[in-house]
Amino acid sequence: IGSTTSQSSFISTVVGGNRSAFTTLSNAFRQQHFLIGLVLSDLATALEINNSSINARAVNTVRNLLSSHDTDDRYLEPEIRARVAALYLPLINIVIDALPQLHTFASPKNRYLISSLNDDGDGGSSHIHQNVALAIAGSSVYANKESDYDVIQGQQSRKCPLSSTTTRNLLMCLLWILRNVDDVTFRHTLSDLPHNRLHQLLDVLYIAVSCFEYKGKKISHRSGSSNARNKADMKRLEEFIMGQHSARSEMMLRRRERNPPSPSGTGERLRWRKETFHWRNHHQDTEHSVHSEIDQDSQVEGHLAAEANMVILDSLENVVQVVTNADHLQGLLTVVFGVLLHALASNQSTITLTNMFNTQRALVAKASII
Repeated sequence: IGSTTSQSSFISTVVGGNRSAFTTLSNAFRQQHFLIGLVLSDLATALEINNSSINARAVNTVRNLLSSHDTDDRYLEPEIRARVAALYLPLINIVIDALPQLHTFASPKNRYLISSLNDDGDGGSSHIHQNVALAIAGSSVYANKESDYDVIQGQQSRKCPLSSTTTRNLLMCLLWILRNVDDVTFRHTLSDLPHNRLHQLLDVLYIAVSCFEYKGKKISHRSGSSNARNKADMKRLEEFIMGQHSARSEMMLRRRERNPPSPSGTGERLRWRKETFHWRNHHQDTEHSVHSEIDQDSQVEGHLAAEANMVILDSLENVVQVVTNADHLQGLLTVVFGVLLHALASNQSTITLTNMFNTQRALVAKASII
């Protein structure tokens, strides 16, 4: 292998050039990468089971495995990490297959290709309706018979909708792959996907934008209001302690009964000093630690939201490069625009917005040429 691009591309080293066999859970992939194939096969099987606990455990296993790669000193080089990420490319198809199960995180005001109806017709659910999922996948074109549609709908009904936490962890695994995999390898993978699968991948990225929306200010606002309520409760508690029929007054009465004051007025008197009690200092320390934890969590959430949306933006640019080079895929530019506009409508950091506007201008210029 002579070029640097070929060295960093995992798929280019596949014998015979059969790239698609190593981007899915094929027999060739499982034979060559037994352990990773076993983990991903268990994940795909677990997502088919109607059990939320099993789904969460399977997703957490993959997430912990990818987290261990981040802490491994052997994978610090970007080229090495790109080859490791290429081993998990079948996860992209697993997430696409789990699209009807994903929690959407979307409000009814800005849903795009996502229905708020569930199988029972309840408008309060946040999962994709089966009719919409089939329309996205293009199954309505091929499943003309009613019996075929019933079979597909029966298979989907046996799957368990994923919770928001499980969906977040699964999307985090997907974004880890998209962030670390080589761009050439990722574009090869996208070019091998059919039109409907690429459309579904864009819908997954749309859900990821809603999942990793920046919520730092909202968290700070909620924490501020809760702290105000805690201060009011402490004030009422202090007034109760210092008022009538309190523990302080009862303690002083019992002390006065046991040790009545002398006629000279020099008897020992007991005074309760609340400022010397340890609970007050402990409360102040606890309040300070809570504030510091909230600020730290807000900063971590902000960095995670910015990183996730930057990965989504890079993925959209790779999709645009693949779509513009294929005539039958250029209709997906509308879907790319929809995902980008949804990202712009969400809460984003300043750096992320700057890059999104640059991508939007480049996409508009490229679409005008096409």
